[in-house]
Amino acid sequence: MTTQPEAGRLAYIYALIDDEGRARYIGHTGKPLNGTQSRAYVHWAHRKLDDDRRNPRLNAWLRTLDQPPQALVLDAVPYAQRFESEGFWTHCFRWALGNQLLNISTGSEHAPETRARISEGKRRAHALRTYATAA
Repeated sequence: MTTQPEAGRLAYIYALIDDEGRARYIGHTGKPLNGTQSRAYVHWAHRKLDDDRRNPRLNAWLRTLDQPPQALVLDAVPYAQRFESEGFWTHCFRWALGNQLLNISTGSEHAPETRARISEGKRRAHALRTYATAA
């Protein structure tokens, strides 16, 4: 498989849209969104997988649907700017529009609810270690 060099390559920022027209997930891809090879179909094909590399909340939502969701292209940006642009659009939909996004990351960073869950897990692990050494 050959890939385009990063210079001149585009990334497409997209939203997966629910039946009510709301964005549920923001992502990016290096391939144009068209036909059965679109990113929505890739998510759809992986909806039953709940391993560590996948997004269980997104998969749970996709499993409630009868067909793949609509993918809406939001932006086409130079490939090197994909994380920044994805983060921008994620923040726009989450904070400005109030959409309940299923993203576990925002661009290249964890989403706020994911950070909170990770922090809570670390606090519990620290408390257990402290308790175990004190006993």
